[in-house]
Amino acid sequence: MSSSEGFTLANNLTTASASSGQCTVRGGKYSVLTSGTPGTSALQMYNGTSWIPVQTLTAGVGTVQLPPGQVQVQATAATGLTVTLATVPS
Repeated sequence: MSSSEGFTLANNLTTASASSGQCTVRGGKYSVLTSGTPGTSALQMYNGTSWIPVQTLTAGVGTVQLPPGQVQVQATAATGLTVTLATVPS
């Protein structure tokens, strides 16, 4: 079993529009904890040329399957947005 990884991609972010929390993930299943008001924010993945949305963020807990690579939060109309990503053991 591989070690777990966790990231805080946004911490109490209030913005009209901004990207936040770029990090590199190993890939696999991740838990996404979102609090605050996410507006129309999304978790994005870098595909080598541009950032593409992989999950729309809603307040609460969800899961997402990610390939290895870079991720970030694109926050739009967010108030007090905090987004945490953590591996889910297989």
